Parts: sequence; structure tokens; C-alpha cells
Amino acid sequence: MVWYHSYFKLGAGARGQLRNKVINHRQQAGWTSIASFKVCFNSTPVPAGYNSVTCHEVLLTLSLLISSFVWGEVDLVQVDKSERKMYLYSGGTLVKEYDVAFGENPKGHKTQEGDEKTPEGTYTLDYKKEDSSFYRSIHISYPNEDDKTQARARGVSPGGFIMVHGQRNWLGWLSPITQRYNWTDGCIALTNSEMDEFMDLVKVGTTIQIEW
Repeated sequence: MVWYHSYFKLGAGARGQLRNKVINHRQQAGWTSIASFKVCFNSTPVPAGYNSVTCHEVLLTLSLLISSFVWGEVDLVQVDKSERKMYLYSGGTLVKEYDVAFGENPKGHKTQEGDEKTPEGTYTLDYKKEDSSFYRSIHISYPNEDDKTQARARGVSPGGFIMVHGQRNWLGWLSPITQRYNWTDGCIALTNSEMDEFMDLVKVGTTIQIEW
């Protein structure tokens, strides 16, 4: 497994820190026992008598923590609207790639409220929001001053509240279907599990570049 080989690229001290961080995550999440962690860590597939969901969560946590040790924090999110792709980078190294969905009219820069376009340009992911109509979200700092100026000159609202978010609440199970289409009002959509990973990897203040 990729995470297994990455783990052993680390020095002994870093491996010890990583093990401690995984155990701390396990305790905070209420996972059942240190034994489960050890067995999940050393065994593939999961042995009889152990909770596969628990093991999956442990390994996912381990994978995310290894990413932070090997690559450092994500410092750039790039979005290619023409390819419906999102890329996470750390120090110029590609960390993660996602398929994403946009609004119904994705091509071109957002210029006013209701145009169902996703902004193009360089912005900042400036705050996280956990209580909306969608499963988790992080805000894109649109509109900037240029966006406001052009909208004011045209006598329209530039719109706003553009987010990276998961699926509509209670409808996450539909993502294998919804993610095939551009279904948002201009936001960038991931599946719920991808959104969990994204929120773990990407910190507030990270730059996001969006282009066609």
C-alpha cells in the first residue's frame, strides 16, 4: 500500500511521532482499543474479530497524517473548470486530485448574482462553515474589490457566498449520480467523504486558483 511505503521513508523519530498522533486521534474519536490500532496497522485485510469500519478510520487517519509528514501542509488549491478537476499542492508537489462539480453555466468568470458561474482568478479560502444546507464547507473570498467594482459599474450585485462544499444535507448517498453533473449555483462540490478529507488537508488562509 502507498501509505505503508511512505511510512517507512520516515525516520524512526518521525515514525514515533506519527504513531502517537494516530493514537491521539483514535482516543479523541472514541475508537475501541489500542489493539485495534495495532492490528489494523499491521494487517491487510482486516482480521476476523475486528471492526472493519474502525480499521478503515484508523488507516484513513494514518494516510492523512503521513501526507502532512511527507508533503507538509497544502499551500495551494488549483481548480480546472474545463476538466472538472481540483488539485491540492504542497510546495509544488501534487498531494491530491478530485473530480468536482460546478454551477450549470461553468465557463467564464462570475460577474453577477444568479449567473450560476464559479469565479475565475486567485482567491483565498478564508473561513470554514459547518452549519449550512450542504455537508461542510469552506468559503472562497469572492467578490474581491475588482469584482465589486465591475458589478457596481453595471448596476448589478456581484453575488457571493461561493463555497467548496459537500452534498446537500441528507442527500450524500446520491453523489455517484449528482457528481456527474454541474448542479450547484456556482459553488464547487465534492462528495461528503472527499469533503471530510479536504477539510483535514486544507487550512483557512490557503490560496485557491480557479481557471477554465
